[in-house]
Order: sequence, then C-alpha cells, then structure tokens
Amino acid sequence: MRILIVVATQFEIEFLLNYFSCQFDNDRNVYFFENEKMRVEILIAGIGIAFTIFNLSKLIFATSQKYNLVVNVGIAGSFNKQLALGQVVSIYEDQFADLAIEQANGDLQTIFETNFANANEFPFIDGKLKIEPSFSRVMLQIDEFKAITVNTTHGFEQNIQVFKKKYNADIESMEGAAVFYVCKKEKIKVLQVRSISNYVEIRNIKNWKTKEAIQNLNRFLINFLLS
Repeated sequence: MRILIVVATQFEIEFLLNYFSCQFDNDRNVYFFENEKMRVEILIAGIGIAFTIFNLSKLIFATSQKYNLVVNVGIAGSFNKQLALGQVVSIYEDQFADLAIEQANGDLQTIFETNFANANEFPFIDGKLKIEPSFSRVMLQIDEFKAITVNTTHGFEQNIQVFKKKYNADIESMEGAAVFYVCKKEKIKVLQVRSISNYVEIRNIKNWKTKEAIQNLNRFLINFLLS
C-alpha cells in the first residue's frame, strides 16, 4: 500500500519523521519510510492553496505508481468552541471559502452562487468538496466535521462573523480543500485530519495550544499508521 501524507510545514510533522526515522528522497522532494505492509511518503507542500495544489500535483504526476491513499494533516482553527483545543478530528466536507465576490453590503457570494462556475461540476457537489463519511469514519474512527479553506486566516471579529454566518463551518484551514480538489480530480482516495490549535476569534496567540495540538496530531498519525 502506498500512502502520501500532505502537510503544510515540517514542524507540524517533525515528531512522526523522527519516530519512523524517515529518509529524504531528493529526486522527488519527499520524506519516506517503508515496511513489508506499506510505503509512506510525506510531502511538505507549503502553506496555502497555491503552494499545496502545485506541489501535490507535481508529485502525483511524477509518480509512476498511484497512491492508494492521500492524507492531508495539520493544525487548524475552530469556529466551534465545543471542540477542545488539541482535539484531533477528521473533515468530511471542505470548500474554497474566499473564492468569492464581496458585495457592497459586505456579503459574500461564491463563484458558484454568481454562476461563474458550475456548483455541481466534478468534483464539486453544491460547490463543496466531500468525501464519503463512512469511509472517513471507518478509516479514522474519530469525529467528523465541516471545514472551510481560506487564503487568509481570520482574526478580525467582523470578518469572522461574516464567514461564520456564510458557511457555518467548524474548522478553518489553509490547505484542506486544495488537497481534496487535486485528489478527487485524480480519483485518489483522500482523508483530512486536523488538530485544533486555536479558536477562530480575535487574534491572540497567547490562547493557542499549538504545541499540544501538534503532539496530539503526531500521536494519532503514528497510531493510525501502525494499526
């Protein structure tokens, strides 16, 4: 089995890299380890939609043997304060939230709502990118939530309220929908795992639990790969 883990930054996955004594493939720009059951590669794709789509697509197109599974991982912010900081969750629905047009009254309309794009053209369903909940549930066995993907994370109260009202999402990241989009276009099974580092609120990093979120994420991923 061939598994690809996609993460924005190396510090989010450093513990896993050390745990499995991963080697680095200079030709393909990935870390990797393998055993008799599987080969796992880790792509540090960069922060944000553009870097993620480019680097993930480049790797997939250069790989002769198709991946059986891609797992996007990383820390994220939560709009939902019922989720605990440090909690590890899976994402079953994501969308490009700021691929939109801002109206004079401050409302957002997505490119699908303005008919600049077809909301149901593959791989979109009603403008969203979805994975089968049962697949995520069986594979990961953790609670599933809705997410949005943005180019700019939110820390200003007025903008936070606009996006909360518009999308009613639980999680905010900068890469999730990008990975979903590429993998669905290439017909590769995909999952997304996020660990909550902060609440999406007026920005105050003193309230964040980044270290704990990264530790919990890495512990979960190691157990997932060993199971």
